[in-house]
Amino acid sequence: MRSPVSFTGLCHQFRAHKAVLAACSQFFHKFFQDFTQEPLVEIEGVSNSAFRHLMEFTYTATLAVNGEEEEG
Repeated sequence: MRSPVSFTGLCHQFRAHKAVLAACSQFFHKFFQDFTQEPLVEIEGVSNSAFRHLMEFTYTATLAVNGEEEEG
């Protein structure tokens, strides 16, 4: 689960580390246990902005809300 993963289907391709996502999220932990394909995941129904915020929160434990940072 240490390998990188990329998310597509958005306006921007996001790169992340499976281990980081799995450690921060039960969803990703289960997803990557069952995930055996190439390290490219297509995301549908999520805006580029929302996914960027999710990645920022995952890596920094902070979330900017209306220009202010909140710590998780």
